Amino acid sequence: MENWRESLSNNFAYVAEINDKIIGFCDMDCNGHLNRLYIHKDFQKQGIATALLHMIESKAKEMGLYKINTEASITAKPFFEHHGYQVINSQIVERRNVLLINYKMIKKLVSEYPNS
Repeated sequence: MENWRESLSNNFAYVAEINDKIIGFCDMDCNGHLNRLYIHKDFQKQGIATALLHMIESKAKEMGLYKINTEASITAKPFFEHHGYQVINSQIVERRNVLLINYKMIKKLVSEYPNS
């Protein structure tokens, strides 16, 4: 819990609430790494994740970032692809002694990088 508190306090975070109940959140660090995007199971497929993602992407553009990246789970990969993210590579990560596959993904926020 302390790791989450510290991480979220250092990142740009957005929270979705209904009737004072947190139903989703997302956060991004100052380098454009989208660290977490979570929606409660009872509120999925309602556009909440899309709204949060758009808020994070807008913040990244406001900060002058040229790209945003994330490490998406197998189940989140199609969502991010639908929103213009491209797979850089797959990787195997260990969480609590369990090996999981996820995908490094990136989305360009501007059509061209300056001085390129």
